[in-house]
Amino acid sequence: MMHQMAVPEFMFLTVKCNPPVVRVPLSLTPILTGVGNITVSLQDDFFMAEAGSDLQIVVIDNQGGLYPIAQLEGHDDSEITGVAFSPDGKRLYFSSQRGTTGLSKNGVSYEIQGF
Repeated sequence: MMHQMAVPEFMFLTVKCNPPVVRVPLSLTPILTGVGNITVSLQDDFFMAEAGSDLQIVVIDNQGGLYPIAQLEGHDDSEITGVAFSPDGKRLYFSSQRGTTGLSKNGVSYEIQGF
């Protein structure tokens, strides 16, 4: 079940996945504890995925800005893995290693478009 926070529309990220589109509320404060994966965009921004805790993908942009772009909810016994860009840099892929059940057979992969 998705819980929506009372924040402006621009504070939501639409994630395309299977099952269909999910709207993910973004935390206003990136935590960056337990970083497990790092990838770099074509614009030289660093995308860091947390292996535990808040399950966020946080960007450190090439100007030194720090901000979250996605946060999984309801995946308490999982971690974000496999953060990677498509060759053209327009799509970001990542997985919830154990999904919402905490079992590895129920891992879920996501695609974020529009970079």
